[in-house]
Amino acid sequence: MHNKHVNKLREYFYNKDAALHKTVIEADKKYTPLNMADRNAVFQIEINDEILHQWAQKAVHGGHFSDLHQEDVDIKASNKWLSNGDLYAETEGYLLAIQDRVLPTRNYKKYILNTPHTEDKCRRCGQNGETIEHILNVCSTLAPTKYTIRHDNVAKIVHQNLAVKHHLLEQKCPYFKYSPEAVLESNTHKLMWNRSIITDKAIQHNRPDIILTIKNEMITYLIDIAVPWNRNLSNTHNRKIQKYSELASEIKRVWRQREVHTIPVVLSSTGLIPKKLHKSLQSLGLQQYLYMELQKASILQTCHLVRNFLHHSQEAEEFWKTTISNSKFKVRAPREASSFIMQLELLRVSYPIVEQQLAGEVHFRLKR
Repeated sequence: MHNKHVNKLREYFYNKDAALHKTVIEADKKYTPLNMADRNAVFQIEINDEILHQWAQKAVHGGHFSDLHQEDVDIKASNKWLSNGDLYAETEGYLLAIQDRVLPTRNYKKYILNTPHTEDKCRRCGQNGETIEHILNVCSTLAPTKYTIRHDNVAKIVHQNLAVKHHLLEQKCPYFKYSPEAVLESNTHKLMWNRSIITDKAIQHNRPDIILTIKNEMITYLIDIAVPWNRNLSNTHNRKIQKYSELASEIKRVWRQREVHTIPVVLSSTGLIPKKLHKSLQSLGLQQYLYMELQKASILQTCHLVRNFLHHSQEAEEFWKTTISNSKFKVRAPREASSFIMQLELLRVSYPIVEQQLAGEVHFRLKR
């Protein structure tokens, strides 16, 4: 890219007859990257295929290239967020760092930066290696909160667009302000949000995210949302269909429906768009470009999640290491002791793995 622009600028100056341009050409003896005084200088432009090949060969950065070129991934749609221009530059850069796996996770510090005395277990759950994949989709302490928020943000977009399309709502609002009602119903349509379905036969998986029933056509759609890691897109889609197959059969029989369809809405936590997502949106009668709104919601929450995880977890660890491990630390008054214990309790709830590592030392220092 750099050499391409250099060549264009050199050509521009050489094609000008003005005295000013000629003077600049004569004076530029390696004063700028253009080096225009040397008309024989060669700035070779790398072919895109060569650049892509170099990217694919990288052990860490090449991971996203491999994810992007899976058979079931729509490459153009997956990169759409880069050309839309509706994200802050800082957010775009942060997501690129996530995709390239170059953020300072414990795993990255230990195995890539070779930082000495670094523990690679997750600072929150302490169960697995702290990689970007673990932070985004696997950590057990984030599943009930951060992952759920990201999932629900995507689900709200689908729910609201279905409600507006079928005249169950009059107008749209930003998804982060939208609170779906449990049931929206008219004479022709019924839309349910996160409702358990009671059937004659006990079924384990009886709570899809969204259920849409078109009454006059006797068709029901079981819509389930998922925001998995990049490598789990196809498996997640197939698993969703299998998961609700039994419920679909029971609903068809009990509700006397002509058709019951399971519609998975799946995109990755870093914004990869599977080809099957387009088909899912089409089956629901939603606009194809809606995937861009779903992608943006996923990306924003992913960046917030990772930023929050790394920033606040590092602050907590520094507190433990500098305050608790300080051999000169002493509680001088009951008020200080009370404040100190409250801080410890807050960190204990937020970061259980830290408590496991330092509980003995905290107890020893409080006794002193």
